[in-house]
Amino acid sequence: MLKRSSKPVLKDSMVESIEEARKKYRKLLEEGW
Repeated sequence: MLKRSSKPVLKDSMVESIEEARKKYRKLLEEGW
């Protein structure tokens, strides 16, 4: 049960980190890096 419930949480955190990295990359591009 615990392992099952922890798997989707890991997936969500991965997606969130990817989205954050995308935002940072866009900011750098807009700044002219």
